[in-house]
Amino acid sequence: MNQLAARTCPHCGVVFSTTPGCIGSVLSKHQNRCSRATEEERNTYRRTHKWRPADPNYARRQMAGWRESHLERNRFNARWSRVKRAFGLTPEAYKALLDAQGGVCAICRKAETARNVNKQSGVRIKRLSVDHDHKTNKIRGLLCQHCNHTLGKMDDDPARLRAAADYLEKHQQQNQTRDLTLPQPQQRQP
Repeated sequence: MNQLAARTCPHCGVVFSTTPGCIGSVLSKHQNRCSRATEEERNTYRRTHKWRPADPNYARRQMAGWRESHLERNRFNARWSRVKRAFGLTPEAYKALLDAQGGVCAICRKAETARNVNKQSGVRIKRLSVDHDHKTNKIRGLLCQHCNHTLGKMDDDPARLRAAADYLEKHQQQNQTRDLTLPQPQQRQP
């Protein structure tokens, strides 16, 4: 059998029950006001926010204006919150890893060349991607977009990567020993 849990409303002094189903009860046992005080608070909020029904897009426009005036800050926060959530990597740890690699890709030893095109900020060079082991989620290093995509397309399989390297080396040697020219397409006679 449910015991009646009673509380005193700090706003109006009325004793009210927090047991669901009782007259005058509230929906949550964590609520500290009676239903009348809660309704009064809602009405006060509605009176002070009369612009909402008149202009429902007002808040959206206000937020859009704020985002536009804080573009760099938002980009920084969005990027690092994703990196932190996915890898547990802070901006300081990323910078330390980048400095340890000499600011270049861990595989090709070249700087990133991929570009990010944005209407507001224009064209910018992308940052090196955080490469990680998909099984253990441990960070392996920082890679340029081309090397990162290559590893991904090869399913991070060293055997496939070695086979691809062997294939390229074999055909490079063959091309050096013989001159392969592609046949020219025949021209049509009118």
